[in-house]
Amino acid sequence: MFLLAILLLATQPAVPHRTVEMTPVAAEGELAKELGRYGMTAWRTVNRGPKFSCLAYTPPNAGRKPIPLVVYIPGKGEIGPDLLKQFHQRTLFNLVTSQKFQSRHPCHLLALSPPSEATTLAGGGLGCPSRVQQMLRAIVSWMESNAAAPKVDASRIYLVGFSYGGDGVYALANHYPGEFAAAVPISSGCPHPEYVSESSPGNWWHVYNELDFAGCERMFAELTAFKDRVNANGGDFRMGTYPKAGHDAWTAAWREDELWDWMFSKSTAHGASRRRRDGAAAAPVSLAEAVCTSSVSGEDSAHGPERAADGLKATAYVAARPFSKGDWWRIDFAAPASGRVKVVLGDSLGNKVPHGAVVEATYDGRTWRRESFQKGKERICEFSLHNKARALRIGVTGREPVPFAVNSVSLFPGRP
Repeated sequence: MFLLAILLLATQPAVPHRTVEMTPVAAEGELAKELGRYGMTAWRTVNRGPKFSCLAYTPPNAGRKPIPLVVYIPGKGEIGPDLLKQFHQRTLFNLVTSQKFQSRHPCHLLALSPPSEATTLAGGGLGCPSRVQQMLRAIVSWMESNAAAPKVDASRIYLVGFSYGGDGVYALANHYPGEFAAAVPISSGCPHPEYVSESSPGNWWHVYNELDFAGCERMFAELTAFKDRVNANGGDFRMGTYPKAGHDAWTAAWREDELWDWMFSKSTAHGASRRRRDGAAAAPVSLAEAVCTSSVSGEDSAHGPERAADGLKATAYVAARPFSKGDWWRIDFAAPASGRVKVVLGDSLGNKVPHGAVVEATYDGRTWRRESFQKGKERICEFSLHNKARALRIGVTGREPVPFAVNSVSLFPGRP
C-alpha cells in the first residue's frame, strides 16, 4: 500500500487551480489604523459559503522588476472574519514590511485568513487537496495575477506559518509540489513521509521548541523520515530547534537572518538560472550531519557544542569554564567540504567573546593549518577553505584563560 501511494504521487498530474474573486474590505476604526501602520490592504472572497480573507502588502518604490512573494498562514487564534485578530502576532508584519528587511529582501507579503470553520488545514488525500486548501492556493494565484508593479516572481513564492498555519504550509507545499520555492513550518506537526514528491521534494526549514513536543516520538519519527526522503530526492530539509518549552518558536525564528537568507536564495527549477544571474548570495550549506565536539563541555544541555552549527543565531555553544591554550571546539564534516566559512564568536547576546581566537582546518585528518584569527575584539572570522577540509577547530592563543562561546559556524559554497 505504501509503495502504491508513492507511485500514485509520482504519477499524479498537477492539481488544477481554482479561480477566486476577491473584493476589498472597507476597513474602519482599529482595522484601518493597523492596515495603515503596515501599508497593507484587506480583501475577502465573494464566493458562496464561508468567506476567506487576506491581507496584502506590496513595497512602495520597489521598481518594476518582479519580486518574490511571502505567503504567511497564522495560527488558529488569528483566523476568521475579524481581521484584527491577524495583529495578535506582529513580529512578522513588523519585520517583513520594514525598510531594513525590504532593502535586503524586497518582496510582497500575503497573509491568509481561512474562515473560523476551517478547524484544520491538514489532511486531503494524496494529491487531492481539500476545498480549504484549494481556496488558499486560489488566493495565492489571485495575488500572482493582480499584484501591481512590481509583479510577483512566480519562481520565488515562499510559504511561512506557525502552529495551525505550519500545518497549512505542509498541506499547500505537498499538494502543489514544485509551485513553492521554499517552506518554513514552525511549531507544527508533520505529514506522512509518502507525501514527499520524488520529482519536486522541495526546500524546507522546520523550527520548533524541543520541550514543546517532548514525548512525541511518533511525530519525530515521521519528521525524520520526511526529512530523509526530501534530502534523498535532491531537496533541502533542515530542522532548527530551540532548547526551551512553550509553543512560541516563531517569534525567535522570524528574527533569524540566516533563515530568511536561506529562504530567499531558493527558486523553483524554471527560475533557477535567472536567479543565479541575479548574483544573489548562496545559501549556507546544511551542517546537520556534521559532528561537533569540544574539550570543554557546554555550561548546560542548552549550550552544547552542537548548538554552534545548527544554523540558528538564537542558540550558541557556551563553554562551562574559560578556555585556555590547548582547549578547542571542533566540527567534523559529514563529507570533505569546500567553500567560504563564517564564524561568529560569543553567545547569542554577544557576550563571552574570546580574545585571541584562532580557526584551523585539517585537510588530511592529521595536520592543522591556520586559516583565520580574531582581529582585536571582533566577533566575526571569515575565510575560504584552502581545499576540501575534513574538520575545523577553534581555540585561543592567549596565556590567560578567557570566557569562550561560539554563536554560529556557517559554510557557504564557492568563494567570496
